[in-house]
Amino acid sequence: MSLAWLKDCVYTIRQSAIENIRQIVEAFGVEWATGSLLPEVLATHTSTNYLYRLTALSAVTSLARIVGEEVLCSRLLPLVITMASDPVPNVRFNVAKTLQAILGLLPPRVVEGT
Repeated sequence: MSLAWLKDCVYTIRQSAIENIRQIVEAFGVEWATGSLLPEVLATHTSTNYLYRLTALSAVTSLARIVGEEVLCSRLLPLVITMASDPVPNVRFNVAKTLQAILGLLPPRVVEGT
């Protein structure tokens, strides 16, 4: 049910969905989430609706602290970097905000190489 809420037209519903998903990842573990839940959540980054693309960035910010360095560097960071070329300025602005939020969680070797 939370996955469907990621594409709700109301911002607070989408944010609640992200919070629910974060709690599910904490409860069931990163390994399970990486295989089953995370791909569905991150798929919103390709939506034609820019609001849903923003939801993907919010999900990255929320999940970054709990997924661990490996998932953060291999799955979340590349997605954020890809979104930096989005045609919508608001999405690109939120990419910068997301990068700022996760910067402290990235290992120095990744930050220097990016």
